[in-house]
Amino acid sequence: MRPLAGILPSVIWRRLIAVNDLEVITLPEYVTSASAHVRSRHGILMLNNRHRLIRDIQKNNPFPGLHGHQVWQSSFMIMDYLENNPIAANQDILDLGCGWGLLGIFCAKHFAARVTGIDADEHVFPYLHTHAEVNNVTLATDHRRFDQISEDQLLTSDMLVGGDICFWDEMVGALQNLIQRALMSGVQKIIIADPGRQTFRRLADYCARHYGGELLPWRLEGKQRHSGYLLIIQNPWFVTGSR
Repeated sequence: MRPLAGILPSVIWRRLIAVNDLEVITLPEYVTSASAHVRSRHGILMLNNRHRLIRDIQKNNPFPGLHGHQVWQSSFMIMDYLENNPIAANQDILDLGCGWGLLGIFCAKHFAARVTGIDADEHVFPYLHTHAEVNNVTLATDHRRFDQISEDQLLTSDMLVGGDICFWDEMVGALQNLIQRALMSGVQKIIIADPGRQTFRRLADYCARHYGGELLPWRLEGKQRHSGYLLIIQNPWFVTGSR
């Protein structure tokens, strides 16, 4: 099967089992921004809930909990920020509360980052891997809570990012602890986005007092309008070239 002329496809491989069960063949399904139920934002392709691949996941896998059943808008604020403030290529990034993984996919696709998507709900990972394949990138995944992120993971990471990850009271303390451990381990930069929940504001106030964190109002224009805040923390102890 060949793609339409003039359209560079993104390929996701689907496995089909022959009727006689004697042969397993693999055929490509082409996904482009022109495909039904597909959108393109910030240079990445996104499948909506009506797309057949998403419906297949929903049919064959447990439903995600912890609000991982959809794409949340705060991740796009971080993408917009990074388009205007690009990072160096080939960094190691942890995508906290990754959900469907679009933020990590953006970093891998635009900055050749090595990304690990971390989420407390393992049932989001089929959505992440499907979107990664559609966008021709590869992400690692890790099923764990914020307090389970290891020192080794932090020591080998340049950056932490996360959108809509501070929505419960208990997340404030967990993120405060993680941010402290990350900065002490040499993580260079942390970016967290949120619509402006009180829990997030408490986290931002704490980081401003202790680490010089900056709270930036951010607004997305266009068809998908959204506004909120970015918490930007530059490591006050990081020395350039120390890694």
